[in-house]
Amino acid sequence: YYRLLCDEAVGFGSFRHHLEHRGQIQQIAQAVNFIQTNLDVVVPVEQLAHVSNMSVSSFHEHFKTTTALSPLQYLKNIRLHKAQQMLSLSADSVSSIGFEVGYESAAQFSREFARKFGYPPSKYRR
Repeated sequence: YYRLLCDEAVGFGSFRHHLEHRGQIQQIAQAVNFIQTNLDVVVPVEQLAHVSNMSVSSFHEHFKTTTALSPLQYLKNIRLHKAQQMLSLSADSVSSIGFEVGYESAAQFSREFARKFGYPPSKYRR
């Protein structure tokens, strides 16, 4: 087991890295859960850092290391994927779905949806 965890060539080096940093990963997981349960509101990074019991700079660093995205990029991805799911399952208007996942304007929602998925939400629904 020791050789597997230490041998970078086998590919378990990253596994060892995650084991060594599991406390920070758990703290980031708390922020991720907070984001997912509060999609419809603007959550400042300071609040996410507080939820994770980290300083803002440490939170940014560990969040990006853990998720490969900044907190803002992660939030945007979660919102857009949730909206995509809702467009498939709900009869609500495109703009109301955008508002429901936290966008403040229908135009911004449509623009970011199109940038992410390659077409506007109204076309996705069709």
